[in-house]
Amino acid sequence: MRRWPWINWAVFSGVFMIFLAIVVSLGYFYAIASVCYFYLGLSILILASLFVPACLFRKSHVMHIHHYNVGMIFVIMIAYQNIFLAVCSGVANGWMIEGVTVYAFDPVFKKRTAKVEKEKEQGPPNV
Repeated sequence: MRRWPWINWAVFSGVFMIFLAIVVSLGYFYAIASVCYFYLGLSILILASLFVPACLFRKSHVMHIHHYNVGMIFVIMIAYQNIFLAVCSGVANGWMIEGVTVYAFDPVFKKRTAKVEKEKEQGPPNV
Protein backbone atom coordinates (compact mmCIF):
# COMPACT_ATOMS: atom_id res chain seq x y z
CA MET A 1 0.00 0.00 0.00
CA ARG A 2 1.25 3.48 -0.81
CA ARG A 3 2.27 5.85 1.95
CA TRP A 4 0.34 8.90 0.88
CA PRO A 5 -0.52 11.90 3.01
CA TRP A 6 -4.20 12.20 3.95
CA ILE A 7 -4.87 14.82 1.24
CA ASN A 8 -3.85 12.36 -1.50
CA TRP A 9 -6.18 9.75 -0.05
CA ALA A 10 -8.99 12.32 0.10
CA VAL A 11 -8.49 13.29 -3.55
CA PHE A 12 -8.23 9.65 -4.61
CA SER A 13 -11.42 8.78 -2.70
CA GLY A 14 -13.27 11.73 -4.25
CA VAL A 15 -12.20 10.82 -7.78
CA PHE A 16 -13.14 7.19 -7.17
CA MET A 17 -16.60 8.21 -5.91
CA ILE A 18 -17.16 10.38 -9.01
CA PHE A 19 -16.07 7.48 -11.22
CA LEU A 20 -18.47 5.17 -9.38
CA ALA A 21 -21.31 7.68 -9.80
CA ILE A 22 -20.64 7.83 -13.55
CA VAL A 23 -20.61 4.04 -13.88
CA VAL A 24 -23.83 3.65 -11.87
CA SER A 25 -25.62 6.39 -13.82
CA LEU A 26 -24.46 4.89 -17.14
CA GLY A 27 -25.73 1.48 -16.06
CA TYR A 28 -29.08 2.98 -15.11
CA PHE A 29 -29.49 4.97 -18.33
CA TYR A 30 -28.31 2.13 -20.55
CA ALA A 31 -30.70 -0.28 -18.81
CA ILE A 32 -33.58 2.11 -19.52
CA ALA A 33 -32.49 2.43 -23.17
CA SER A 34 -32.14 -1.38 -23.47
CA VAL A 35 -28.52 -1.19 -24.64
CA CYS A 36 -26.94 -2.37 -21.39
CA TYR A 37 -25.79 -5.70 -22.84
CA PHE A 38 -24.17 -4.02 -25.84
CA TYR A 39 -22.08 -1.71 -23.62
CA LEU A 40 -21.32 -4.51 -21.19
CA GLY A 41 -20.00 -6.58 -24.09
CA LEU A 42 -18.03 -3.60 -25.38
CA SER A 43 -16.49 -3.10 -21.93
CA ILE A 44 -15.47 -6.75 -21.74
CA LEU A 45 -14.02 -6.57 -25.26
CA ILE A 46 -11.97 -3.45 -24.43
CA LEU A 47 -10.63 -4.94 -21.19
CA ALA A 48 -9.85 -8.25 -22.88
CA SER A 49 -8.00 -6.48 -25.71
CA LEU A 50 -5.75 -4.89 -23.10
CA PHE A 51 -5.24 -7.62 -20.54
CA VAL A 52 -5.04 -10.76 -22.69
CA PRO A 53 -1.94 -9.48 -24.57
CA ALA A 54 -0.56 -8.20 -21.27
CA CYS A 55 -0.79 -11.69 -19.80
CA LEU A 56 0.54 -13.41 -22.92
CA PHE A 57 3.56 -11.11 -23.33
CA ARG A 58 4.30 -10.24 -19.70
CA LYS A 59 7.80 -11.74 -19.87
CA SER A 60 8.89 -9.70 -22.89
CA HIS A 61 6.77 -6.52 -22.66
CA VAL A 62 5.52 -4.04 -20.07
CA MET A 63 2.00 -2.62 -20.28
CA HIS A 64 1.54 1.07 -19.50
CA ILE A 65 -1.91 2.56 -20.07
CA HIS A 66 -1.57 6.27 -20.74
CA HIS A 67 -4.23 8.71 -19.69
CA TYR A 68 -5.16 9.43 -23.30
CA ASN A 69 -6.13 5.73 -23.55
CA VAL A 70 -8.41 6.08 -20.54
CA GLY A 71 -9.94 9.22 -22.04
CA MET A 72 -10.61 7.39 -25.32
CA ILE A 73 -12.33 4.54 -23.50
CA PHE A 74 -14.50 6.99 -21.54
CA VAL A 75 -15.49 8.85 -24.71
CA ILE A 76 -16.54 5.56 -26.30
CA MET A 77 -18.52 4.42 -23.27
CA ILE A 78 -20.37 7.69 -22.56
CA ALA A 79 -22.94 7.78 -25.32
CA TYR A 80 -26.15 8.81 -23.56
CA GLN A 81 -27.68 12.26 -23.91
CA ASN A 82 -27.92 13.79 -20.48
CA ILE A 83 -26.44 17.00 -19.08
CA PHE A 84 -24.35 15.19 -16.46
CA LEU A 85 -23.02 12.66 -18.96
CA ALA A 86 -22.41 15.36 -21.60
CA VAL A 87 -20.16 17.14 -19.09
CA CYS A 88 -18.43 13.81 -18.31
CA SER A 89 -17.95 13.21 -22.04
CA GLY A 90 -16.44 16.69 -22.45
CA VAL A 91 -14.05 16.09 -19.56
CA ALA A 92 -13.03 12.70 -21.00
CA ASN A 93 -12.53 14.25 -24.44
CA GLY A 94 -10.38 17.01 -22.95
CA TRP A 95 -8.44 14.40 -20.98
CA MET A 96 -7.74 12.47 -24.18
CA ILE A 97 -6.76 15.56 -26.21
CA GLU A 98 -4.52 16.92 -23.45
CA GLY A 99 -2.75 13.58 -23.16
CA VAL A 100 -2.10 13.40 -26.89
CA THR A 101 -0.99 17.02 -27.34
CA VAL A 102 1.32 17.14 -24.33
CA TYR A 103 2.73 13.61 -24.25
CA ALA A 104 2.03 12.34 -27.83
CA PHE A 105 0.97 8.80 -28.69
CA ASP A 106 3.18 6.41 -26.78
CA PRO A 107 2.74 2.67 -27.15
CA VAL A 108 0.72 0.77 -24.57
CA PHE A 109 3.14 -2.17 -24.69
CA LYS A 110 6.87 -1.53 -24.42
CA LYS A 111 9.54 -4.16 -24.93
CA ARG A 112 11.37 -4.89 -21.69
CA THR A 113 14.81 -3.29 -21.60
CA ALA A 114 17.09 -2.23 -18.79
CA LYS A 115 15.82 1.35 -19.11
CA VAL A 116 12.15 0.29 -18.95
CA GLU A 117 12.83 -1.94 -15.93
CA LYS A 118 14.61 0.92 -14.14
CA GLU A 119 11.65 3.27 -14.82
CA LYS A 120 9.25 0.61 -13.54
CA GLU A 121 11.23 0.13 -10.32
CA GLN A 122 11.51 3.87 -9.66
CA GLY A 123 7.81 4.50 -10.24
CA PRO A 124 6.36 7.84 -11.18
CA PRO A 125 8.31 10.98 -10.31
CA ASN A 126 7.44 12.63 -7.01
CA VAL A 127 5.71 15.94 -7.47
